[in-house]
Amino acid sequence: MQPTGYQPPVFPQPTPQSDPYAFLNQVPNKPRLRLSGSFGGGSRAKRLIVAIGGLLVLVVLLAIFKSALSSGNGVDLSSLYYVIGEQQELIGLTTTGSQSTQNQGYLNLSYTIMASATTDKDKLVSLLEHNGFSLSSKRLVLQPSADQALAQSQQNSTFDSVYPTVLRQQLNLYQQELSDAYAKNKSSLVQAYLKTDYDNTKLLIKMFNNPNG
Repeated sequence: MQPTGYQPPVFPQPTPQSDPYAFLNQVPNKPRLRLSGSFGGGSRAKRLIVAIGGLLVLVVLLAIFKSALSSGNGVDLSSLYYVIGEQQELIGLTTTGSQSTQNQGYLNLSYTIMASATTDKDKLVSLLEHNGFSLSSKRLVLQPSADQALAQSQQNSTFDSVYPTVLRQQLNLYQQELSDAYAKNKSSLVQAYLKTDYDNTKLLIKMFNNPNG
């Protein structure tokens, strides 16, 4: 019988002996390679470099396209301002005409010329702006004398006798500006636009032969 308060002895755990040949089974840790310099950050830096390179290529391509349009024998922007100014003037005159004329033939003619001039202007402005040309309304060349003539005719109740004369003169002037601009601009793309506008204007002028038809 064990006495009261007896504690069993605790046997010490045997200390394991180290194996002197264990190092033969160990695989040494290889140092990790790290990129340095401008490539630091791994794939993120590479993506950034690729993005910058792609942007540079895009800038170069846009510069080449603009150069093909405007360099050397390219775009004469001054002559195109005259064309756009005449288009704007036609839009203004026909707007006044459509609101003031009592002649149905002149009314129909006003709407037709207004639509044609608006379309031609929008196409030409879009072509230039999409190719890097910045246009300023301050440089547009307008003809205030035509507006003044119509305003005077409204006061004198002679609008329908003055309006067709003023409009025909404006169409002739516009046609001449198109011809001059075509000669000054050597860009085939701009010339194509101007030729289309010129042909449209020829048809509009012929309509004066029978405005009620």
